[in-house]
Amino acid sequence: MGKDRRKPHHVHGVIPIPKLIAHKIWDAENNKITTRLQKDFDSIETVSSVLMEPIQVGKLMNWSVYMFKGKEFNLDRFC
Repeated sequence: MGKDRRKPHHVHGVIPIPKLIAHKIWDAENNKITTRLQKDFDSIETVSSVLMEPIQVGKLMNWSVYMFKGKEFNLDRFC
C-alpha cells in the first residue's frame, strides 16, 4: 500500500539538536536533511512529506510566533 496522498493537517515543531550529532540530521554542505534520514521518513507510509530546516540565528521567536499563529505563547508551559 502506498503513501496516503491526501493533504492532512500539518504539524510545526522545533527540535533542538546538539551540535555533536547535527551532522547525522542535517547535511550542511547541501543544505538539506541527510539522505539517510530522508530515506527513513520516506519509508513511513503514514507520513506524506517532511520539511525540515534550520532556524536562522536570531529568528527563533519569529518562528515560534508563526507556529502558534497568534495563540497565547507561554514558554513556561514547555519547561
